Parts: sequence; structure tokens; C-alpha cells
Amino acid sequence: PMVMLLGPLPSTSEFRLAVEFTSSLHQSTEIAVSYLGKSPLLKLFEDTVQGLKDLIIKGGRFQIEHKFFINREGQHAPKGLYMAPHFSFSTIKITNKYYNRLDTYYKVSMYNLNILAGWQFIIGKSFVIDVFSGLGYKWLELGESDPLNVVPPLSKKDLPPIYSFPIKITLGFNMGIAF
Repeated sequence: PMVMLLGPLPSTSEFRLAVEFTSSLHQSTEIAVSYLGKSPLLKLFEDTVQGLKDLIIKGGRFQIEHKFFINREGQHAPKGLYMAPHFSFSTIKITNKYYNRLDTYYKVSMYNLNILAGWQFIIGKSFVIDVFSGLGYKWLELGESDPLNVVPPLSKKDLPPIYSFPIKITLGFNMGIAF
């Protein structure tokens, strides 16, 4: 739920749709797609920071992970303690209303490869809580579309260190409905 305020890339929020299905008694696969947009935290300052209201941030994210559940006898996926390799790809275009008409924008893409450990609970018959943590590697690709040569190139030095540092530390939780 926190990714709706602060998404995987600078100044983004994330709205995710995920599906998880069991592939054996002790394994499951989760696939997620997300829309990335302007963070509500930025929207709080639109009236006080000039030009912020015209800023356009749009993109998407794809994630896949395969969970290996380490369950005691009689307990089966998708609940319990698990380990999972996780891959994620996120990409956004950053522009404003004027430059958007000129097909001028910055593009920021991030790849993540992680190993996660988590605990997935099913409360009642259908409410799911997944708490997880992990460590991984990430890398950024920066670019721009600038047919008129009017914007300066984007550099990793322009981003906060948390985005350009290659080590990815993950701590999070998901909630959902099982059916």
C-alpha cells in the first residue's frame, strides 16, 4: 500500500494488479503489472512550486517471482515461510505539457533482480497478507527523446543516491484477496 505514495522510481506512485497461483504443493508464482504515475506527495506541492502542476510522469512496471515455501508437513502453498527469486522492470517518461507536444521527454528505466524471504498469511478463507524482505541488484538506464535539442541530458548524478546505488534492499508487504 505504501507504493501508492512513493513508487519504485523517482517521484512516482504505483498502482498494482497481481495474481499468484500455486504450481505445486510448496511453490507458487506471482505476476504483477503496475501503472506508474505522479506521486501524490508531489501533488501536495503543485500550488506552491512553479511548473509542478504541468509535470507529466507516466509509465509501467512488470514483476515476476517464484516462491518456494518452507512449510511443515500438512501446510501447503501459498501460505507460510518462503524464499523467492524476484525480477522487476520499471520504466517512466518524464515531461511537461509543453514538451510533451514536441515529443520531448526523459526516460528512466530500472531493472531489479532480488532474493526475497517472506511470510504469507491467509486470514479467514480469503484475506492475504504477505510480509517480505530481501536483497538484490538494480541498474538504471537513462535517456531522453529530444528532437529539437532543447533539454540537457539526464545523468545518474542528477538523481538521489538511493536510485543510482546498485544494491537493492527490499522491505515490504502486500495485501490481497485469495479466491
